Amino acid sequence: GTEGFRDWVEEHFFTEKDAEVILDAGTAWFANMSASADGVASAIDRPFAEILLLHSVSINPELEKARGLSILGTVECSVPQPLGGTPQKGIEYLKRALKITQHRTHMIQLALAENCAVEIQDRKMFFKYINYLHRHIAFCP
Repeated sequence: GTEGFRDWVEEHFFTEKDAEVILDAGTAWFANMSASADGVASAIDRPFAEILLLHSVSINPELEKARGLSILGTVECSVPQPLGGTPQKGIEYLKRALKITQHRTHMIQLALAENCAVEIQDRKMFFKYINYLHRHIAFCP
């Protein structure tokens, strides 16, 4: 199970520098799962990648423009609920990331619109974040 891995991570990674290392490791693990030829079968590794990101966030949620929170939120909203996704938890993570970044990291708003709002079928939420992006990003014709 994951308990032994969680205990090992918590015992060996506890400094600011450690948080950076496990943030990168968790990010890479999720990226590998996403690009894997194994498809849905690679999702078996999700709990391990989450442990790394959650522990990094517990040490310093502000690292790299709240990247850990952004990834956790995006994953929670991207995985369908019957397969273990929790959109409300994802929204909470992403809203924390928005607060930390002072709404300056536009990929967070995009994730809230495209992943979370679509998953929960919330049209009002979708347009709230899409309209924010439209107002704050200069689009080139």
